[in-house]
Amino acid sequence: MVKSYLPSLGLILALDAMGIGMVNAQEAATNASPLLDNDSSHVADTVRDLMKQCSDDVDAGRLNEALTAVDAALQLDSRNAAAYELRGSIYMQKELWNRAENDYSKALEIDPSAVAFKYRVAEIKYLQKAYDAARIRFAAIQSDPNLGDLATYKVFLCDLLTGREEVAEKELKQINRSEKKPSYYFCNAAWALYHQKSKEANECFRTAASLYSDSINNPYFASLKVLSSLTAPVASFVTKAGVSYTQAKVFVENNGLHASTANGWMTVPFDQLPDDLTCFPVEIRNQIIDKRQPTSAGVEGQEILSFTARNGKEYQKVKWAIDDAGLRVLTSEGWKVIAFDQLPDDLSSFPDDLREQIAARQPTVFDKTGGSRLLTFTTQKGVHYVQVKWAMDDLGLRILTSDGWSVIPFAQLPDDLSAFPPDLREQITERRKSASTLPEDMQLLTFTTSKGTVYDHVRWAMDDAGLRVLTSDGWAVVPFDQLPDDLSAFPQNLRLRLSEKRAEVHSSQK
Repeated sequence: MVKSYLPSLGLILALDAMGIGMVNAQEAATNASPLLDNDSSHVADTVRDLMKQCSDDVDAGRLNEALTAVDAALQLDSRNAAAYELRGSIYMQKELWNRAENDYSKALEIDPSAVAFKYRVAEIKYLQKAYDAARIRFAAIQSDPNLGDLATYKVFLCDLLTGREEVAEKELKQINRSEKKPSYYFCNAAWALYHQKSKEANECFRTAASLYSDSINNPYFASLKVLSSLTAPVASFVTKAGVSYTQAKVFVENNGLHASTANGWMTVPFDQLPDDLTCFPVEIRNQIIDKRQPTSAGVEGQEILSFTARNGKEYQKVKWAIDDAGLRVLTSEGWKVIAFDQLPDDLSSFPDDLREQIAARQPTVFDKTGGSRLLTFTTQKGVHYVQVKWAMDDLGLRILTSDGWSVIPFAQLPDDLSAFPPDLREQITERRKSASTLPEDMQLLTFTTSKGTVYDHVRWAMDDAGLRVLTSDGWAVVPFDQLPDDLSAFPQNLRLRLSEKRAEVHSSQK
């Protein structure tokens, strides 16, 4: 008999409940890549023993000891994909997300065909509540015969969790027309829970339990934990920009407060929320305070930086934040990423904790890019890049220029990718396919207003006063009469809505 939904929320997102269990020590040794020292069967035995010790320590909850063992194994065999997978899973349990993602990415580099590694990279984003990034990655593996159904379910949840109810409803209709798999029962259960229909949800759970084993059901159950954030809190408040929200459903994301409106869900950056948080429920208030603290420490910290990069460019009294690819600084043109190797040698003017973070990240920066091979290519807009470092990004190919890291959308990369490494060609092709399936309100916009203001690859939302776009300084509203006359680059549905809004504005002015 299946328990009711609420107790199920207590499920822990442990690795053995995800249906993609850690590779055991014996299998790890079998699947390991060839060791650098071809003569040493002794080394192979040692690696096998260390992997088994690590697995035993994980089972016993001794995560630090497990890390020591797997680190030692990787010292002996740096091309062991299973060891990276094992260490990445430990980092996930410790919620060291960047390290976990790096290890799974390394495992994928060694074994690009391992779809389970791709799933884990998506799951890391999901657990961080970075649902847009997670959705893209889950969508890329929906066709996999083993993990595709679970990925389809996670795409559906990502759309629900970001307030894209219409998109999720279309996906549910498609799932209901297809062959019944676990996603059928759990997507319908999630839809029922989202609309506070626990009876219907529990009926789906009971049916799933009668058809599938716990090992199949558990990863679907575990992923529902986050839906609890959508089932309650409401608040009325006014942002610092003067926008009012009345009895809006609210929940906290990494990049701001998600609030429901008549036009859908909106994200209010934390620095735009009122200073007095008493208007929010206690739980939401505490989450906002927790999120604001790292933001203020990293972006609007006590210290403002002034320095000259190695390319001679000066930055005076800039706000900053640490990034995997370098130091992010807020300039008049928005946020710029300065690669670690472009920072000055003398960091004595930097805060102590920032110097420590830079020192820790500098040795691994090149590993996070495409490796030793540099790229030379021309974008579809005719921009030339010669011998540049690169890294994959959720929105495009990140490349290192003299001005720092830039992101080239996948659609702007050349059609002929023959000059790119084979594994990169494969990744770009997959990302292009998944990007083409994104709902329109997830697509980014690039346009120039009638006043000459350029917005490049910005997120957007409709507003009664105009089109809201997310800039480095928060959300800005572009009045309808300042949008470009030519809207052909905009998604079709958005063009229609903008035309209607413009007509309303013109009629009201007569």
